[in-house]
Amino acid sequence: MHDYYDPALTEEQKAALDRENVAVLAAVQAALGNISPDVRAPFVDARTEPTVLHVVVADGRAEACRDDVDDTVAEFHAQTWGGQALEAVPQVHVEVVPRDWSRRGWRPVYWAAGWSAWRPEGTTSRVTR
Repeated sequence: MHDYYDPALTEEQKAALDRENVAVLAAVQAALGNISPDVRAPFVDARTEPTVLHVVVADGRAEACRDDVDDTVAEFHAQTWGGQALEAVPQVHVEVVPRDWSRRGWRPVYWAAGWSAWRPEGTTSRVTR
């Protein structure tokens, strides 16, 4: 699967990239049809085991989005069941993501139109789960 990667990468690095690619694609497919307008942005962190699906939701809507998030995780498991069988856990954030999400290895699935993750300094993400 990883024949197109840089030949200088080790087999372990190639396997990690394959795993990350599968996880991000599965998250995109899992989110289709399961995400309400109250979801601002889903992210995938596939560098960990289990994979973490970070879901940013509108303020005051975390409980209302719980079924969407749970359905997305279940669909993620279904998407990966026959291949790498990746395990995923959700983490719900309210309105804000860490400014260093990219350095943390989080991969964005999409951003809701008109929403921005950039908030004034000192504003932190509330994690509900």
